[in-house]
Amino acid sequence: MPTIPDFSPRRLDWDGCYNVRDLGGLPMASGGETRWHAIVRMDTPERLTPAGQQALWDYSVRTIIDLRGRHETVKWPSPYAENNPGQPAYHNLPLESYAPEVGALINQASSRGEVYTIILDHYPHLMAEVLRTIATAPPGTIAIHCHNGMDRTGMVSGLLLSLVDVPPELIAADYATSQVWLQRLYALEAAPPTEGDTRSFWERPTATADMMAHMLAHLDTTYGGAAAYMRQAGLAPEEIELLTKRLALSPTPYPAVNDLLQLLLAEVRGVLHGRFLGLYLYGSLSSGDFNPLTSDVDFVVVTDGDLPAETIAALEAMHMRLAGSGLKYAAKLEGAYLPQATLRRYDPADAPRPMLNEGSFFMAQLGADWAIQRHILREHGVVVAGPEIRPFIDPVPPAALRQAVHDILHAWWVPLADAPERLQRPDYQAFAILSMCRALHTLTTGTIASKPTAAAWAKTHLPPRWTPIIDAALTWQPGQPLDLVDACIELIRHTVARSADSVERSA
Repeated sequence: MPTIPDFSPRRLDWDGCYNVRDLGGLPMASGGETRWHAIVRMDTPERLTPAGQQALWDYSVRTIIDLRGRHETVKWPSPYAENNPGQPAYHNLPLESYAPEVGALINQASSRGEVYTIILDHYPHLMAEVLRTIATAPPGTIAIHCHNGMDRTGMVSGLLLSLVDVPPELIAADYATSQVWLQRLYALEAAPPTEGDTRSFWERPTATADMMAHMLAHLDTTYGGAAAYMRQAGLAPEEIELLTKRLALSPTPYPAVNDLLQLLLAEVRGVLHGRFLGLYLYGSLSSGDFNPLTSDVDFVVVTDGDLPAETIAALEAMHMRLAGSGLKYAAKLEGAYLPQATLRRYDPADAPRPMLNEGSFFMAQLGADWAIQRHILREHGVVVAGPEIRPFIDPVPPAALRQAVHDILHAWWVPLADAPERLQRPDYQAFAILSMCRALHTLTTGTIASKPTAAAWAKTHLPPRWTPIIDAALTWQPGQPLDLVDACIELIRHTVARSADSVERSA
């Protein structure tokens, strides 16, 4: 039986609601975790205060699926039902049609779990419409809800999690979490269940793991699993694939990179245990400009605090094992292990941190470039495991980005232009030219762009004679010659001169 994790990090504090959580962060039997910011389950948003509604929007919720029937939506209307501009798209898709024969079966049921199986068996077309809407929803987080976010919401959540191979014990435990988080609401609306309670199971607000376990067992024995149920309900294979990708999409489009990340995640967790908070990608893998031949796999691991020497030594030994694993891209791993507090904002006086670069594991202070890396992580970071990283990092203003570029140019590139031995290497010539394009773009715009995007920008903002040089850097492949040392030095010095003016204007 899998270990039941702490579900509290997945809870979302949206003022007015009681039972809100992200379906992300749950381990899948096939490897990896469910995606954060894909689907949120919640109780009715009719309870949300204005602050709660803002929190929902800030969490990137752009689609809301209301599973309640008409009698509920009339009594407790959704604040999103009008589909007003600037609000999430609202879909009312009741999981009931009030068929008398189904109502009779539900009245004869002896448990919530039995009711769930009746709904699955008799309303597959209604469930299919809900799932189809999730599969085809536009980008953004989807929020699904009923009244208290327990029964109908629990059924849909259970189906989705089962589809992506979350172990049934974890699905059932997640379902039962509603019982804990709804206690404050029960105290306000009705008497909570007590020992010797004579009310029917349906009148008693109770969610226990065995109720969801009953539904999942029925799903397997009667239909052959979640995917088979969805097919029988009428979903097309491509719709089921869309559901899977929405909740369990691999962190990158590159299978070899994903294999490496899965091993890295397992190894890091094995070393850090409860001190691990998350694994994230930045750089070209987050910008969409990854080059399988030349790009690095840039990562950061967030911890709950400073790591002791023995843990750092274990991390170094782990990375040496990974380097010798034979996995493609193992030698391309570059990253850092940072406490959550360090990630919050750049502090040049911060203590040295464990880092990996070009196959070497060492302790070093974060350089000026970490103002830039923090911005990239905050705005574009890819979650491999853990919660969304954006709340961990303060916004980085344009002036700070320009200052970081200025500092990097003077600390690294000026000495390199004065003593250009490293620039004799073709790979470093291509790297230097594209890095200067990026630096010029940031100095001018106050934003960060990928190297290909910045190169395209530079070709329209630099004199035409630079276009073939930039194109040569863009198209260079390992093993090919380049003879652009003089051009590199000239472009570095031009960029350095621009940096002083740009920083002065930002001050």
